[in-house]
Amino acid sequence: MKLVILPAKLEEVLWISSRLRPEDQNEVETATGKPVKDVLLKAFSLSRSECYTLRFNHEREPVAIFGVAEQDTIGVPWFLATPDVTRGALSILREAPRWLDKWLLRYPSGLVNIVDSRNALHLRWIEAIGCSFGGTNLRNGVPFLFFYYN
Repeated sequence: MKLVILPAKLEEVLWISSRLRPEDQNEVETATGKPVKDVLLKAFSLSRSECYTLRFNHEREPVAIFGVAEQDTIGVPWFLATPDVTRGALSILREAPRWLDKWLLRYPSGLVNIVDSRNALHLRWIEAIGCSFGGTNLRNGVPFLFFYYN
């Protein structure tokens, strides 16, 4: 499956925010205590130069949005998707390390974020692309795992 990755547009952020996988929506809302639309708009703003949409084979609608935000000298990678994302799982898993390696050059202190311990797909993908896990943080009573790429 061919991946088409383009800089994200505001209207795509809004479109995706209303069509996320339920697990992704739960993860965002549990981690932040805010509506997913607000969080995704903020992520888009913070990741402006590094925020992309992903489509398959030039389809009209994106299946995912991703980027990297900056926190001090660390990069904070993120990826949120619609249920259709699983159609291209292998292609995404092959492509992801290239993006992480590129971002690691920009953030040599490393890349780090958290993932909801209930989000089985995210946990599998994060491990498959070469990230390591370490430490937990409770967010609204739910354990979130730190993951690292360095």
